[in-house]
Amino acid sequence: MSLNLDKAQSYDLCFMLDADYSELSLVLMLETLRQANSFLSDMVYTYLLVSESEDLIQGNTWIKAFSELADDTVFDMVIVLGGHKIPQSISSNLATFIGQQHRRGACLAGIESGVYWLSILGLLDKKTVSCHANHKADLSDSYPSVAFNSNIFSFNDNIYTCAGGMATADMALDLIDRITPVASEGLYSKLVIKQPRSASSLQKNHIYNRFAGLAKSLIDAVELMESNLDEPLEIPEIAYHSGVSTRQLERLFQKNFSNSPKKFYLQLRLKRARNKILNTSHSIFDVAMSCGFVAPTHFSKCYKDFFGISPRQDRLSIYGLQKSMMG
Repeated sequence: MSLNLDKAQSYDLCFMLDADYSELSLVLMLETLRQANSFLSDMVYTYLLVSESEDLIQGNTWIKAFSELADDTVFDMVIVLGGHKIPQSISSNLATFIGQQHRRGACLAGIESGVYWLSILGLLDKKTVSCHANHKADLSDSYPSVAFNSNIFSFNDNIYTCAGGMATADMALDLIDRITPVASEGLYSKLVIKQPRSASSLQKNHIYNRFAGLAKSLIDAVELMESNLDEPLEIPEIAYHSGVSTRQLERLFQKNFSNSPKKFYLQLRLKRARNKILNTSHSIFDVAMSCGFVAPTHFSKCYKDFFGISPRQDRLSIYGLQKSMMG
């Protein structure tokens, strides 16, 4: 995969920007590539920013309209860069373009919600991939043939998947190490880092990072809860599989979370539900069912009691905010 720098070669990247792409992820990726070019004293890494979003294209001379790409354009890598908002579909033209580029040998990457795009196209089937922690539950539900992990990024079968944020820089450094390994050590010094995080590094909000130092039985209990939000387990069952009695589990939760296991579990389900309410177009009924609520009325009451607003009002408030920001 590495380039022969004795020859005049370049590595051409296409950034496919979603309407709500992460500016942080883009800046980190581009700056890392720029620093690599500076170290190599050559424009080895070249890139083009492309989008289908009219809002992005208008007034941004540095973003090219996807429709202007020639059919025979070939890239070494196509990076689908999204944001937090979950896409529900992908245009047929874009789907064809990504598929053709991959068949021609291009490396692919999905960053943040860009992982959804690759999942929709079936390019991640039977693969172990990374995604943002906030997307993991919905992705796992929607694409059961894909194994979603909690790593900051993954690379297999010539496809990168990345959680986004600061992990984008780690992914970029991994790419550079594969393409131009001669630049790696010097680039680390230039960026003032001892060593980038590897693909096996876990995201900060992974359960073992979030609850480091707490009793293993407590962490096991929370992990069981997080893995069973759609069909909630009984508290005695959770205690049994965590290796403690129900009374001991009650004490652990009260001591560390000032909460009962039952209430903590309910709040986990409600937080998952709110993430889906605000970031997907799933009906409120479907969201309730997917988070273990049998009766929508009970779900709405619990939601309002916890967040101070009904699910419907919460969703409408986000749409109103988005419209005001666009207008």
